[in-house]
Amino acid sequence: GGVPMLKKLIKHEFKDTLRLFIPMFGFIAVLTPIFSLMMSLGSQPYDEKTADALSLIFGSGIIGYCLLLFGLLIVTQVLIATRFYKTMTSQEAYLTFTLPAKTGQILFAKWLVSFVWYILACTIALIYMFIVILIATPITMSDIIHSIEFVLQTINLSDFSALVLFGIFILISLSFSILMMYLSIMIGQLVQTHRVALSIGAFLGLSQGLQIVISLLAIPLVLIFPAIDSIHIVLLLFCLLYGALGVIFYLLTYLITAKKLNIK
Repeated sequence: GGVPMLKKLIKHEFKDTLRLFIPMFGFIAVLTPIFSLMMSLGSQPYDEKTADALSLIFGSGIIGYCLLLFGLLIVTQVLIATRFYKTMTSQEAYLTFTLPAKTGQILFAKWLVSFVWYILACTIALIYMFIVILIATPITMSDIIHSIEFVLQTINLSDFSALVLFGIFILISLSFSILMMYLSIMIGQLVQTHRVALSIGAFLGLSQGLQIVISLLAIPLVLIFPAIDSIHIVLLLFCLLYGALGVIFYLLTYLITAKKLNIK
């Protein structure tokens, strides 16, 4: 049946990608306290003799940690893209397509597992940021809890609904970026040579095209809606736009995979 096969595909995909992501998360778990202690040490009271050395340590800690978090999200994207490329268009694809599974099931399993890893990477980045704040600054856990309680007590329904919409938009845009990578890779494999170059070109082209579309849509939005009332409408429209484009990208990826797959 369809559901047991889909479960098997998802389980297999998680198992195979686990060995890629766990070392990366472990690497960040080791470096986070090191950078945090550097920031903490660098922000200690210092005299003229130690000023330069401590400010250098502090600066290095901040820069190093920002690069680490940025790297986490970039490496997550690269791992998702290379995994899809290898198992869908290279020699490994023969194994993928000998499975008694439909194209839609294979694509859905890959998308779902990639989406979960993306959310995990973002969640881990946020958790580690809290760890840095606790180690490197005088802020304590109780301060953070009090701040959250204060926000929850003072937030109104309008602000809360805007936050919920923003959360939904983040999830849709994460999902959309995975589907854009998948479509770019499938466009790349339509040719015999320079597949990676064409895939990257397709991804950049789609990204630029999306930016132009958003810029063109933003102008009438700003003119039509007053700034104060527009946040909910803008977020809702962006959710719909990214959602619709995500569905289109998925269908195009499906069509290329089902009709024009060119395994090399």
